[in-house]
Amino acid sequence: NGDRPMAGVQYHLHHLGKASHESDCYVFQLCVSHANGKIAASNSKHTIKLYNKDTLQYLGECKKKHQTEIRDICWSPTTPDTLVSCDGWGTVLLWDTRQMSGQNLPIHINAKELLFSLDLAGCGNILALGDNMDTVLYDLRRPDVELRRIEEFHTDEITKVRFHPTQQNILCTSSEDSLINVLDLTKEGDDDDLLMWVFNTSNPVNNLFFCGDQGECVVGLTTCEEVVFGSLESGEMLGSLNRQSDDSYVISCHYGPVFGKNEVVIFSGTKLEGVEGNMIMQTAIPQQYSPPVALFQGGHSDMIRSVVCLDEMRTLVTAGEDGNLCMWKTEPPTQADKERVMREHEASQASQAAKPKKKYKPY
Repeated sequence: NGDRPMAGVQYHLHHLGKASHESDCYVFQLCVSHANGKIAASNSKHTIKLYNKDTLQYLGECKKKHQTEIRDICWSPTTPDTLVSCDGWGTVLLWDTRQMSGQNLPIHINAKELLFSLDLAGCGNILALGDNMDTVLYDLRRPDVELRRIEEFHTDEITKVRFHPTQQNILCTSSEDSLINVLDLTKEGDDDDLLMWVFNTSNPVNNLFFCGDQGECVVGLTTCEEVVFGSLESGEMLGSLNRQSDDSYVISCHYGPVFGKNEVVIFSGTKLEGVEGNMIMQTAIPQQYSPPVALFQGGHSDMIRSVVCLDEMRTLVTAGEDGNLCMWKTEPPTQADKERVMREHEASQASQAAKPKKKYKPY
């Protein structure tokens, strides 16, 4: 029964409220700025709406529309009210979100081919774009001139470009060609000198994250709903997590405190009819998922597309194909919760051990 709470759920959840984005459009991506207290939400109508991150109060809409699907959005790490967005036709827009009456600061960077992703380095000026199979760097102070075009590292469309959270010279790129490349942008000379590590995940990668206290691990989500882990220190693949069921899909990955300890956290959804809006939260290591620590239900009526974590994961905001944003508050488990989960886990192991083993029949 898809409505039944899962064994192992520990966090107590409170559904604090909902913001109706638009009932006839999807919300693709949420991006939070802790500096200005806003959440930006891109949608299937090619617009970006802003909400208060603490209350989900609607603040307004960036008035200039993209002409096609918005592929990526990010806040400037140095200028709190500056937001950057890109679409599939190679248009990049730079917004001043204090001016909600259309006084944005647009810049148009004409990528040669399809544009799927962008990111800003920690300095706030260097913009990286995934331009079809190339990675292109710009300085926002002179956006009409390419700083560098990095070619031939990917053989298919680049799906994500992400700067390291603390080392702004490190850039990771992922692609439909199943590769995650790690570049050191301080290296001079040929493009080959930039390449630090290459991780072959065996399946197309559609999203990238960093985990570890120092961001020492890159995490890729594949189109086959796998989660792969690569060490930025050794260049070795640390492991992978396979799809949990045929109807499950991975939404997002985060790194932060769970029960007082920093953990890799995976958010997954289900495509089962009637419970499409449910989401589970699990901790993970490169070879194993934990039992679910939280089950989110009753907030969404369709698939969830994006999750942002606030207040050290005590508050979460989700958005998806029903056009809604939902806010959730988590409470740590009591001692009774922990004891119950341990009993359920031990009972599950005993049940599995008691099952008769099927003999292999070759014919």
